[in-house]
Amino acid sequence: MGVAEHGVWKTRGDEETHVVRERRQRFYDFFEVPETAVPLSLMSIASMRWRYGLFLAVVFVSFSLYFGWMSWQRDGGRPDVPPPPGDTHDYDSIAVGLLHGHGFLADFADPEFRRPYEAANGDGTYDELLARTFRQRAENRPPLLPVMVAATYRVFGRSFLAWQLVNSVLTALGLTIVCAVAWHAFGSRVALLSAGMMFISGSYVEQVAFLVMMSETLAILVIALLVVMLSRLAATKSVRTAVACGALAGLLVLARTIFVLWLPLLPLLAAWIVVRAAGSRRQAVLVAVTVFGVACAVQLPWWIRNCIVLGAFMPTGTQGRTGLYAAYSDAAVHRVRWWGPPREEMQTAFTPQLGKPCAASDDRSLAQCEPKGAWTWIKQNPLKVPLLAFRKVQMTINDLPDVGPGWRLFIGALAAPFVLWRRRKFVDTTTVTILAAFILFDFAAIAVTWTVGWRFAVPVEPLISIAVAIALAAMLFGESAVAREERTIA
Repeated sequence: MGVAEHGVWKTRGDEETHVVRERRQRFYDFFEVPETAVPLSLMSIASMRWRYGLFLAVVFVSFSLYFGWMSWQRDGGRPDVPPPPGDTHDYDSIAVGLLHGHGFLADFADPEFRRPYEAANGDGTYDELLARTFRQRAENRPPLLPVMVAATYRVFGRSFLAWQLVNSVLTALGLTIVCAVAWHAFGSRVALLSAGMMFISGSYVEQVAFLVMMSETLAILVIALLVVMLSRLAATKSVRTAVACGALAGLLVLARTIFVLWLPLLPLLAAWIVVRAAGSRRQAVLVAVTVFGVACAVQLPWWIRNCIVLGAFMPTGTQGRTGLYAAYSDAAVHRVRWWGPPREEMQTAFTPQLGKPCAASDDRSLAQCEPKGAWTWIKQNPLKVPLLAFRKVQMTINDLPDVGPGWRLFIGALAAPFVLWRRRKFVDTTTVTILAAFILFDFAAIAVTWTVGWRFAVPVEPLISIAVAIALAAMLFGESAVAREERTIA
């Protein structure tokens, strides 16, 4: 039956539709963003800060519990379920060595290191790992992850699950910081959609819960902090902020060696931020020099150690150098992604360029030989270099389905530049530049190295999620939803 109201006959269905419409509007109003920066009352500011704090708390707790629960499920609640075969075993071995004061080395014959792998090898999963019985100085891995894992072992014992839970919190913190950046620079709806994109992605769960011990998650956290400090640099233009940026840049390289390629670019970005914020050229130069100098100073002990251990000038170790066969060679052109061939194949990869194979197949010999072979190949094949770079980026993007069922939504990131251009007066353009620069830096590093695959884009995937969220917010709520918050971050 219907009812008459003010002479207009309404049905129950109309009333229910009206109720649903009101509830939807209240939901939208919760994430409402002012069209322009108008003066706000103290009560409005307090309400906005309350929503902001509540949102970040929910995001942090949700991601922490989600990653922790998935880790618990994967391990069945047991602390001794080892990670799957891969790079994680090197990090684990180094962490065990650090725990017992043996230094930064990988000892695959150590009975304590081998114990959980032997116990879980009923189906032969770890046969290849357990066949290793050598002990070597680990100059092929960056130090930050093993040091943090060793610290976790010191507190909780040799527990893979304990590290996963610690890593769950660290990863959740990194993603939460990125959401805070999105809220401040682009508005609450973009932040909400950014969190949603991160939640449906499978990348973070894979890194934390299933791969167990990889450095991508640490890079996510450091990059998030670096975005915040570079954004703050626009307001302060101070040496103190530049020192923080430099320290974070140094930690980023100590987390993942590939980010050493960012070192010349980050000071330039910092200088541009200062100039754009009406700083003087002198301030810009001082900031750039500070960022670069502090970044190098943070890594200096590690660089000295590597040069002493290797007996040659290899500050970052051998990791990047021993993979150049997969970056610049005839075989690299045909395969693009070329990992883990037999040592003999690595040793002979540059025989056509050098006239002879590398002297030996150990890491140190390959690290000395391969840069010469790669540089000779580049000079002989200059026209193939851009094609090879394009194919590396293309293959990395082709791996986008690795993020899970929602991977098609990431294509929406392509629309973000158009939305941001139209909304440039209402968004934080400095943050836009930082996010775009970091994404470009990451794919440029992929293009010029052997690191091919979406895994190497995971450290900047949260930033790409913001770009997707910008496009989705404009489509779902209108372009006015993409507008910076004025009063959330002091």
